[in-house]
Amino acid sequence: MSRRAIFSIRSSSPEKTKEFYLELGIPLRPVVINTFKYDFFVFGNAFLLLSGRQCSVSDTNLCLYDDNKLLNTVNDKGVVFGSEYSCLDSDIADELLGLSGREIAQLSTTSLSIIPVLRVAAPLFIVRQLNAIGRWVKEKHGSAGQEHYCLAVDGLVVEIYPVRKRVLSESQWELVITNSLTCLNLNNKDVISKSESSILIRDINGSVINLYHGL
Repeated sequence: MSRRAIFSIRSSSPEKTKEFYLELGIPLRPVVINTFKYDFFVFGNAFLLLSGRQCSVSDTNLCLYDDNKLLNTVNDKGVVFGSEYSCLDSDIADELLGLSGREIAQLSTTSLSIIPVLRVAAPLFIVRQLNAIGRWVKEKHGSAGQEHYCLAVDGLVVEIYPVRKRVLSESQWELVITNSLTCLNLNNKDVISKSESSILIRDINGSVINLYHGL
C-alpha cells in the first residue's frame, strides 16, 4: 500500500497566489491538463496543488489516498468526507498520483518540507474519522507545546492541533514550512508574529503559514 496526499488550494487569483509561493522560495512546477493550468510542488509523498478551478467542497482541502484510491477529503472547516466526495477532477489527481517513486524523487529538488496542519476544537474526533489512512500518534513538542496528533506514513506527514486561542484565519488548515528561513523571501509579506522557533505569515488568500525553524 502507498499513502499519498494532495493539498489543494483554489484561489480566485491563481497567478498572484503562485507568485506569492514562488517568492517564498517554493519551486512550483506548471502542468496543463485538458487546457486547465495547475501548479504543484512535491513534498515527501504529497503534493501542494494551486489552481483557479472552482471546487464544490471548499477552497482548501486535503485529499488522502491509499493505492491511488481516495479515502477522505478534509475541507477548510475541518469537515471529513468519504470517498464519495472529491474536491479534485480525476484528470489532475490521476496525473499526480500516476507519478512513480523515482519521478517524485527527481521532482523533490529542495530541502523545504511542508506539513499540513488542521486546527479543530476536537482533534481526537477528526483522528477517529481518519484511521483508515494510518496510525495517529499523540505528540507534544517541548514543555510549552500543545498536545496534538501526528500521522507519519509512507513519507506523508499530517498533524491535527487544537484551535488557537486567537483565530488567525477563516481556514482551519495551516501549512508548516520547515528548513525555510535560509531560502524563503519574506519581503512584503503579511507577518502575524515572530518567535524564537517560527514566523507566522498569511498568504494572499488569508491562510496561515508557519515558517518553522526549530527551537
